[in-house]
Amino acid sequence: MKIVVFEVWGDYAHFRIPYTTSSPLTFPIPTKTALYGIIGAFLGYPKYAYLDNFQNKSWQFAVSLKRPISKTYIPENFINTKVVKMFARMPKHESCRTQINLEFLKSPKFRIYVTSVYQEELNKLENMLKEHKSMYNIVLGISECLANFEYIGSFDGKNYKNL
Repeated sequence: MKIVVFEVWGDYAHFRIPYTTSSPLTFPIPTKTALYGIIGAFLGYPKYAYLDNFQNKSWQFAVSLKRPISKTYIPENFINTKVVKMFARMPKHESCRTQINLEFLKSPKFRIYVTSVYQEELNKLENMLKEHKSMYNIVLGISECLANFEYIGSFDGKNYKNL
C-alpha cells in the first residue's frame, strides 16, 4: 500500500465544527471534510461533486502536528442576508451586520498521510505535490486561510486488518 506524505501550513486556519453551521470555534486539526477539500483542490475535483470521490472509505488519512496548537480570536463581520437583499445598497442600520469573534489556529502546520484504493489518483496527487502545483487554491478550512504545502515523500505501508 502506497502512502503519500506532505505538509501544509499557513498563517491561520479555521476548521468548522461539523455538527453546526454557526459555531465560532475551530477544531485543532483538519476535519475529514477539510482533508477531502485539500485533496480535491490538488486533483481538481469540482466543488459540488468532490464528496462523491471520497465514498466507501476509498481514501484514508492520518494527520500529525508539526507545530504546537496556538489559537487566537479575530472579529469577523457577518451580513444578515434576510434583511439585506442587495449588497450594493446595504442599509446602514445595525440589524444588517453582526460582528462575531471567530477562533482561528495561529501559524498551524500539519503533516498529512494519504492512501487510496485509486492508485492512479494517488499517483496524480503525488505528482502535483512534487511539482508544487494544485488545480485550486489550497486552504486550511475556509477560503480566507490560504495554505502552502511541501511534498515529503511516498512510502510503502502494510495493511493490518482488524486493528
